[in-house]
Order: sequence, then C-alpha cells, then structure tokens
Amino acid sequence: MSLWDIEDPQLLLKRPKPLTVIDKLKQEFNQAQQKSSHSLSKYELLAETNNQLKIKIQQLEGLLGSSSTEKEAAMKQLEEQVTLERSKPNTLVSEIEKLKEVAAEKSVLESHVEELEKTLKKYEAQLKEEVKNATAASKELQAAQISIAEQKQAKSQKHSELEAALKQSQELKKYNSPVFLNPSTHNHINRASRPKTGWYVSSNHGPSQRSYLGSGMRHARFKEQESRKNGYKGREEERQKGEGKP
Repeated sequence: MSLWDIEDPQLLLKRPKPLTVIDKLKQEFNQAQQKSSHSLSKYELLAETNNQLKIKIQQLEGLLGSSSTEKEAAMKQLEEQVTLERSKPNTLVSEIEKLKEVAAEKSVLESHVEELEKTLKKYEAQLKEEVKNATAASKELQAAQISIAEQKQAKSQKHSELEAALKQSQELKKYNSPVFLNPSTHNHINRASRPKTGWYVSSNHGPSQRSYLGSGMRHARFKEQESRKNGYKGREEERQKGEGKP
C-alpha cells in the first residue's frame, strides 16, 4: 500500500455520510414539494397571463369592432364622395346647358332690343316730321285766321262804308225831293238838319248825287282790294317763314 492510498482524516471528516432510505425519501418529498410549488406558481402565472391575454383580446376585439365601424363610416363617406365626384360632370354639363340657354335668350333679347331701338328711332323721326308739319300747319292756320280776320274787317269796313253811303244817299234823296227844292218851302227847312256831306248841292242834284255815290263805291272797292292785297302778302310771308325762306 502506498502513501497515496492513505486518506487524510480531515478529508474523511468532510466526506458526506451515506444517505439512508428515509433521508432519500425525505429528499425526494422535498424535491416533489418544490416541484409542485413551482408548478403551482407556474400555473397561477399562466392563469394570470391567460386572464390578461383574455382582457387584451377583449380590448383588441373592441378596438377591432370600433375600427370596423370607423372603416364602414369612412367607406360610406368615400362612397358619397365618389358619387359626388361622379355626379359633378353631369352637374357641370347641365350648368353648361343652362348657360347656353341663357346666352341664347340673351342674344334673342339683344336682337329684340335692337329692333325696338330702330323702331323707336323711326317713330322719333316720324314724330319730328309730324311736329314740323304741325308747326307749319299751325303757322298756316294762324295766317289763315289773320287773313280771315282781315277779310272780315275789310268786309265790315266795306259794309260800314256802304251803310254810310246808303244813308247819305237816302239823305240826299230826302233833300233832293220836291218839298226840299220848292222855293216856297226852302226857307222853312232847318239848315241844321241838312247832312254834313262836305259838298254843295247844286240845282241839278242828280249828277252831283251820282258822282258822290260813284266816288264812295270806288273808294270802298279800293279799300277792299288793298285789304285783299295785304292779306295775301301776309299769308305769303307766313308761308315763307314756315318753310324757312328769308
């Protein structure tokens, strides 16, 4: 036997004692308890994790539900926008058609207004012509009225002169009667009652009377001719003024 085969006593003290059957059972029981406790803790942890996962799943489902609702709302909004965008061309076409109709109506109205303006200018020219003619007719009427008034005045004057001549003729006949010419009754006639004729009654009263009457008629005719000439001259001047002649 060598020295290496001899064990150290201290090493022998430190070497574990061999386990008995009871110790082995106790050791196995303790290990089983540790394993079971460890398993229980793992199971509890798994249960808690499972519960947390369920809660998260529920939250995710809620989020998914809300997101699906939001998606549906967004989809509806997008569909409405697409429908609106699709309807815009039709709306634009209808608006363009309306604008074309309005432009056509405007063109018709403008042509109608032009026709009305032409008609208005025509009527204005006619009105000016009628006013001019009416002015000329008014001037002619005034000239005719003046001429008629002058003719009436001339006729009235002529009538007055004829009446005066007739009255003088009657007075001359009266004073040329045999009673007036009789020398026996001549002195009895009041000289104040004799007509103031301005000429002397001779013994041959017939020719003197005729000469006076003839001169009166000639004077009346001369007055009438002068009146007619003046009336014609006045009408001619009025007509020339109406025509714008100097």
